[in-house]
Amino acid sequence: MRRLEPRRRPWRNQEKPGLDGHDRAARTGLPPEERSALFDALQDLPEMQRKVVVLRHWLGLSVAETAVKLRIAEGTVKSHSSRGVERLQQVLAEH
Repeated sequence: MRRLEPRRRPWRNQEKPGLDGHDRAARTGLPPEERSALFDALQDLPEMQRKVVVLRHWLGLSVAETAVKLRIAEGTVKSHSSRGVERLQQVLAEH
């Protein structure tokens, strides 16, 4: 079995999208209780929805940029974004 050289597998060196703890949430300007609720709600999303929501709505990437970063179709980004935001709204409304 042949191993690929590091330069031929650039995805291994890409930073994985996700959350940097509560640091990012602290920059939202939300009160601590709401930051905690938002962070918990994000953690409860399915992994791909969380990644898309963080990249799109937290880091401000476009649909196309998010699709490239996650190696998924733009339509999939839109779907995960919509479902993730909808779920966050539901969870946070209950809080």
